[in-house]
Amino acid sequence: IGFSAGLRRDLTVGEVICEERGDPTLIQALRNFPLPLRFGRVASSDFLHTAEEKRDLAAARPDCLMADLESEAFMQAA
Repeated sequence: IGFSAGLRRDLTVGEVICEERGDPTLIQALRNFPLPLRFGRVASSDFLHTAEEKRDLAAARPDCLMADLESEAFMQAA
C-alpha cells in the first residue's frame, strides 16, 4: 500500500495493482484471492512532479501499469 501514479489510461482510481514479478507462491495465492486485483509490472520513481515527468516515465516504461513513488527513496537511503 502506498502512493503511486498510473501510467496507463485504462487504470482507475482505487484499482489494486499487484507486481507480477514477486514470489510465485504469493502471486498464485493472490490470483485466487476473492477480490478484483490486476497483475502487471510496476516501475519505481522517486518523484513525478509534473504531467510531463509522468508522460516521460510512461514512454520509457511501456511495460509498466503504474509507478511506485516510495520504494526509490528507500533504495537510495539504503
